[in-house]
Amino acid sequence: MWSEKLEFVYQYFGLAHQTYHSFYDFFDKIGILGTESDNARQYYTMIKKGIYEAMFTEKYVFICKVPLRLLRDDRNRLHSVKEAAIQFRDGISYHYIHGVYFNQDLWEQVVNRKLSPKQLLELKETDQRFVALNHYGFEKALKELNPKLINKSKKGNQLYKIKFGEVELKFLLYSDTVTGDNRVSFVKPEFDDADQAMAWKHNMTKEQYLRLEIEA
Repeated sequence: MWSEKLEFVYQYFGLAHQTYHSFYDFFDKIGILGTESDNARQYYTMIKKGIYEAMFTEKYVFICKVPLRLLRDDRNRLHSVKEAAIQFRDGISYHYIHGVYFNQDLWEQVVNRKLSPKQLLELKETDQRFVALNHYGFEKALKELNPKLINKSKKGNQLYKIKFGEVELKFLLYSDTVTGDNRVSFVKPEFDDADQAMAWKHNMTKEQYLRLEIEA
């Protein structure tokens, strides 16, 4: 039992939170670090000793070693659908699917496909909803939901509606501008125009949204 009250005085740091030390290392090697080079060198040398995470209180420092295993996908994101992506020596572990965190119970339901497509769409976290649908297969999941296409724009945005009992939900199916992957996002039920719904999602008017492509 602790006999003294712990007082938080500084943020976390370590490999779990900071990656910019790799830039210091590179800048040091090419000789462009300024007057802070000695401090920077000491800092990233300490990090490379194996500090995954450190937390400071007024009188104590808690240091966590690098995990036993870190599993990643081909884009270097924390990922595994077979076991925990982060595994520590004391048995603590964390589950990720393509870089998105899931608690263990939800992760097990997703990777074993125990949730229905409807339940996937009800996930509150957008990123969880996306990777879960991607794991199931977008086309298969949407087919099972039997959504009705309301509008498809020239930009490729597709607006659908689904009825759950007396409740009607609308969502966009669109392509990620960076990866090209399909994404799903819920929108307000009053929308009947896919581009207008996408503009609302990005906090702009439809005219502003359509102008983006012209200006680009």
